[in-house]
Amino acid sequence: MALAAFGLLSLSYFLWKAPASSPSWIEIEWPFPRDAWPNGRAFRCVSGPCGRGAELYVRPKLGFCNNCEIGVADDEEVDRVTDVVFIGENFVAMAPGRSVSAAGMVGRLRHYGVVLRGDRTRAVTALALARNCDIVVALILVPASQTAEQEQAAVAWLSSPKVTAWLQSALAKS
Repeated sequence: MALAAFGLLSLSYFLWKAPASSPSWIEIEWPFPRDAWPNGRAFRCVSGPCGRGAELYVRPKLGFCNNCEIGVADDEEVDRVTDVVFIGENFVAMAPGRSVSAAGMVGRLRHYGVVLRGDRTRAVTALALARNCDIVVALILVPASQTAEQEQAAVAWLSSPKVTAWLQSALAKS
């Protein structure tokens, strides 16, 4: 009986302590309409530095890279290959993009402002990562203004063993 009580106490301490130290993502349904590419996977942050309510949408686009040897080399390619249009057709880049690596791939990350109905603007971060002639695109959306910590948590989730294994398996089909 004492051993069981100690075990429950230890478990409750772990559960109480764990969310503060690591982001927690759950998989949700892919919300976007079908297009020329297969659906991807969608995740929502439920706690931690990723920001409760933040969402991450990821999908591979096999054979879609413009330059197989260089990969995603410039912002124009990020504009062309990412799925920002799913959030809204009227979008503008907020600044030049930057290099990023995730899930064993390299590419670019860029911030956009997307105009929604009623002239509201939504901040969206898009990533385009390349491996050989394949692209992985991702969108990061947060309920309020995005912080660098939330962006880092989303990129870290892309590099997590779970997501990396799925991406590697999907890319192996090309």
